[in-house]
Amino acid sequence: MIDQAGFDMRVSNVETALRDKVGVGGRDLGAKLRRAGRRLPKRVQKAGRVLTEAQARRGIPKLWLQVDPETTDRAFDDINRHLDTVNPVERRKDLILGLTGTIAFNLLLVLAFLIFVLKWQALI
Repeated sequence: MIDQAGFDMRVSNVETALRDKVGVGGRDLGAKLRRAGRRLPKRVQKAGRVLTEAQARRGIPKLWLQVDPETTDRAFDDINRHLDTVNPVERRKDLILGLTGTIAFNLLLVLAFLIFVLKWQALI
């Protein structure tokens, strides 16, 4: 059987890590995991579903007895292991560099198209 206070503490730690590392907000763990979406790998999404199901059973004593402690521990470990590898500064830098590269590529395409049209119309 899982200690409910310990479970709640571990869930709040995961919620804090999701907010700090991935930058998602929400009122509970399920909302934060939904907002994180594809930023999390499939195995972490699956572990999040296990935790949200356990959290839903938390309020009902008979259903709480059905929660498997090994599965929830494994789910907590999977999520924490992934979130430990996430560097928010590096993620932000990659996002900015990707956006800058996309803008530069699009500008080059527009410039090349403009030169093509000007040569086609024999203006240059």
